[in-house]
Amino acid sequence: MNTIWKKRNWLITGGALLLASTLAFAYGPGKRGFGAGPGGMGMERGFPGLRFAKSLNLTDAQKAQMREIRTDMKTVNQPYLEQLKTMRDAEREAVKSGKSEAELQSLARDMAAVMANVHGNRLIEQARMWKVLTPEQQQKAGEMRARMQERKSRRGGEQPPGQSPRQ
Repeated sequence: MNTIWKKRNWLITGGALLLASTLAFAYGPGKRGFGAGPGGMGMERGFPGLRFAKSLNLTDAQKAQMREIRTDMKTVNQPYLEQLKTMRDAEREAVKSGKSEAELQSLARDMAAVMANVHGNRLIEQARMWKVLTPEQQQKAGEMRARMQERKSRRGGEQPPGQSPRQ
C-alpha cells in the first residue's frame, strides 16, 4: 500500500511541475524579429516609421496620404517582387546545375534590372511622402534622420569625422 502512495505523490509532483513549466513558457518573453514590436530586430521602441509619424505630429489627413502612397507603391512593386522571387529560384538552380559563368552573369544582370525598378519605385515613394510633410516637419525629419545615421555609423564601427576610435 505504501508504494501506491509514493507513486501517486510522484505523479502529482510531476503534474505540478509540468503545469508550472507550461505557465512559465506562456508568460515568458514575447516574440522576436521584424514587426515584433519593442525589441524586435534590435529596435528599442518598435518600427521606426511609427516613431517618425508620432514625432512629426502628422495630421490624420497626412497619415491617410502616407498610407495611400504606401499602398500604391506596394501594388506597383508586387509584380517585380514576384519576378525577383522567381529569378532567385532560377539562380539557385543555375548554380546547382553548374551553368557557365556567362550564364550566371546574365542572370545577375537580369536581376539587377528588376531590382533597379523596385529601388526606383521606392525613391518615388519617398519623394511623394516628403511632399506631404510641411516645411517644419521636413526639417525635423531631416534632423531625426541625421541623428539616426550618426547612431548607425557608431554601431557599425565608423566614427564621425574628428573623433578617434576610442573616445
